[in-house]
Amino acid sequence: MLNLQALLYPLISPSRLRLRHKNDGADEISAQLKPVQAFHRQLQGNDDTLALIGHGAGSFRYYPMRIVSQVKPEQAPDGVAATATIAGNGALFAAAEAKPVAQLMEQAFKQYGLDAIELDVQILLDDDRGRSDLAGVANTACILHDPILPDKLAYPSPAYDYLRENTLSKLLETFVAQGYHQDKLLYLDLKADACCQVSPSRAPDSCKVYPDLLAEVIKPYLSDAFASNHGKPWLRVVSFSPHSLFALRDVLDSEQQRHLNFGLIAGYENNLPWPLSIIKRKAANAKGPVPLLDDEILEFAASCEWLNQLWFSCKGLSKPVAIFQQLNQRRLAAKLSPLSYSVSHYDVSERHYRRKLSQLAAKQPLDIASFMIDIDQA
Repeated sequence: MLNLQALLYPLISPSRLRLRHKNDGADEISAQLKPVQAFHRQLQGNDDTLALIGHGAGSFRYYPMRIVSQVKPEQAPDGVAATATIAGNGALFAAAEAKPVAQLMEQAFKQYGLDAIELDVQILLDDDRGRSDLAGVANTACILHDPILPDKLAYPSPAYDYLRENTLSKLLETFVAQGYHQDKLLYLDLKADACCQVSPSRAPDSCKVYPDLLAEVIKPYLSDAFASNHGKPWLRVVSFSPHSLFALRDVLDSEQQRHLNFGLIAGYENNLPWPLSIIKRKAANAKGPVPLLDDEILEFAASCEWLNQLWFSCKGLSKPVAIFQQLNQRRLAAKLSPLSYSVSHYDVSERHYRRKLSQLAAKQPLDIASFMIDIDQA
């Protein structure tokens, strides 16, 4: 079957790194990124090499994206759910089948030499399913980009088995057992419905269920017993939702909070006239809900004393550097520490990336500490 999304990959991720040989690793990635690392050093006015974050566990092709069915519902003896699998991304005529996340993580750190990876955390809540056959997955934090759709999932199915084996709990166990927590970073992208991507005071009570469940998974690792060698939290949470970050922190004690880093993901601007504004909104939300970077969210970022980082993309913001320089000025005026920044590299062309970030030539450059890359290995 024709994979129409594959036709859009050059537009969605024009700066994705492509490794043509199975054994390509850190040296090849470093060679491909040498010009952009030099560009960053020039802008920052120092000799620092920015940390590399692997988008989707460092594997575009084999990262778990969504639940799919291999046959049409009427052709499946037990319905569509029994044939469900977990798909990654891939070629024009077929998406690759997702590989175990622990395997992708090992490749990212040991073969690619990345400093960090980013993972999406989805939770199928009890109220969403209404079926006892999904008890082994419901209310469990799993690694998957898209929401876990109960009408596409059942036991037994390959998709069910994959989610059971690729829970956040098991991934954290592996991360620590391999000693990655000593010098690597793990970013968890907290997913939230559109109604939860608001300030903490405006979110409905239902938005607390996801952070509450997630907190129980990560609490055992938020202590000095799992401290990193670099003295900073190795476990980091990021989200488009100010409420999700607030609600998660709110159920942790002060010691646990100290061992967790919090980052806000900036949404997009939309100052276009109708109907172009509708087209931009749909494009921005094509892979999941993404909020406008409006005054409410900027106020949260400017006034939140415990916020550590801000992630952004040059794609949806007209003048990102100007926006965030002003944000840091507001934080300094409030006697708060300036934020550290991370920027997505893969989703715009190299020319566009350099043009947007060249605004860093201003007197108060942003503290860009890392950038996120997309890697595809054939």
